[in-house]
Amino acid sequence: MVEHILKRRYELFVIGILLLATVLRFVNYGNRWGLAHDQARDAIMGRLAVSEHLIPEVGPFTQAGSVVMGPLWYWLVALATFVYPAHIMTPWVVLTFSFVLVVFVMIGIGRELESDLVFSLILGLLTALSPSQVLQSTNLTNPSGVAIFSALALYTALLYIRKGECKYIFLYPFFISLAINTHLQAVGLIWLFLVPFFLRRPTLSQVFIAVLGFGIPFLSILPFELKSHFYDTRNLIRYVLYDQYTMYFPNRWLTYLGVFWPDVWTKIVGGFLPVSYITLGTVSVLSVMKGAKRELSKSYLLVLITFSLIVMQLRFFRGVKFDSYLLFLHPFALALAAWVIYMFYAFNRKLGIVLLLVFAVGSLFLTIPDIIHSSTYTQVEVRTWQKAMADKFPGQKFAVYDYKYRHTGKSVPLVLFSSMKNCNPQ
Repeated sequence: MVEHILKRRYELFVIGILLLATVLRFVNYGNRWGLAHDQARDAIMGRLAVSEHLIPEVGPFTQAGSVVMGPLWYWLVALATFVYPAHIMTPWVVLTFSFVLVVFVMIGIGRELESDLVFSLILGLLTALSPSQVLQSTNLTNPSGVAIFSALALYTALLYIRKGECKYIFLYPFFISLAINTHLQAVGLIWLFLVPFFLRRPTLSQVFIAVLGFGIPFLSILPFELKSHFYDTRNLIRYVLYDQYTMYFPNRWLTYLGVFWPDVWTKIVGGFLPVSYITLGTVSVLSVMKGAKRELSKSYLLVLITFSLIVMQLRFFRGVKFDSYLLFLHPFALALAAWVIYMFYAFNRKLGIVLLLVFAVGSLFLTIPDIIHSSTYTQVEVRTWQKAMADKFPGQKFAVYDYKYRHTGKSVPLVLFSSMKNCNPQ
């Protein structure tokens, strides 16, 4: 009877965390959904694919070099639009729901890392409150699409480490590849593809299955590559060999580890900047101490080694590191932060709860002002222009031109709204 009650209590906590995640991501949604050039462009592409029964062959250009993404992101936007094409905000809403699903997957990751259910609740709560997760959940751009795939990749990789089943050695490379094809910044997850091979040695057939799972999503861009004489492959090679060295971004080790990472850590896991320094230091100390005593499970080794390799790789990356570009590493950072809190909780329950509250308060301190004060002014302006054009030229069609392409943050949303019939974003 007691065990049954405790089990139900855990389920209630999980439901509560998911409800909290839903509220934080959807409250004041009409003023928070991101609407600028990129978001409007992607929504137009998805809407065009649905209305004209077309399949996009390529995605948007990357920030670095003349390299384009695969079409997967546009496919996802089109599928989201297909759910309810009559409403302009449909793809945004579907994306935001995927961020709620991330919280659920992270709770599953917590259950794989620790047998104590408390750890999974800590990890789920951190993810639900994560400032970066909350703020990016309303941003319809392809980096945001990476969040759910990176969480699923880590979850299935942990399942492979524990069970060694063929379905998991297919699934985790598959999700990694989906993330990379959604946004190339997720290429850092290639370490998650390799590290499990050293922690649980696969058979030759399992290696083949893993390569197959990784390769399938890349088939999406193959038609474009064949038609364009391998445009993307050629430009990617050119970028790696030459173009990346034409850009300079100050990135010395002291600044990278002492300034960049504490700031990023605070945005991902919450808390306050001084707490981030302490947490990162504690992760390092715990890793060394438990590693020296051989007390780290293979699951924790997977998270620690993969995260460390990603940190090393990002140090030498010659490009911008926007917060949205780092969504692929959120599951690792959140898991390690939860580990620190859980270790304090195991040592002293009150101390662990206080530390968790510090993270929670810090997260809300960062997110609540954005939630309350956000306003999508673009939609107000565009609707005003729409009405003015309809009043002056009733029943006529318009072609929108942008002089020197300087005002795409307004002109592209205007095209999106004008393509809708009876659109009402409120």
